[in-house]
Amino acid sequence: MEYKRQFPGQFLAVIANKSVDCFLGVLIIAAVCLCSCSIQPPKITERPPSFRLETIDHPEERRFEIALVSLDDRRLYIHREMWPNSRGNLHFGSTWVTLETPSGILPARDDNWGYTVGGLGVFIIEPGSRLEGFISYENFGDPEALETVTQRKLHFETFPRLYHGK
Repeated sequence: MEYKRQFPGQFLAVIANKSVDCFLGVLIIAAVCLCSCSIQPPKITERPPSFRLETIDHPEERRFEIALVSLDDRRLYIHREMWPNSRGNLHFGSTWVTLETPSGILPARDDNWGYTVGGLGVFIIEPGSRLEGFISYENFGDPEALETVTQRKLHFETFPRLYHGK
């Protein structure tokens, strides 16, 4: 068996060549990634939906009347889970509806309307029309006690989206 002696300089030259090859490989991959990003078509952004939320407090009925008014020339939609049902109750209401009173902020009660494959559907709001509903005082505790509170402010956040269906 023949033993070939390598000098320290030869060893460093081999390592340097491998490092340069590795660096060039990384540099080529980075260049390809950057170029592929720059040739994507520009995103077309639509203007956001235009709407107004109206809230009217009716203490004698122990509820808040609400309306989502479309100010848009396009059809809008909102998921049924993000609007009160016919009894004025809310699906997991504490995550999106609160009542501000002098004694503090009260989250809405969490009703669970269950799970339906594909969701519970949507409300479609035609251009210039309105979706109406109400939120019962029951969602925030004792309705009789809330009726006597002099300052109440409903914080109701829901956001319609553009409807692209038929």
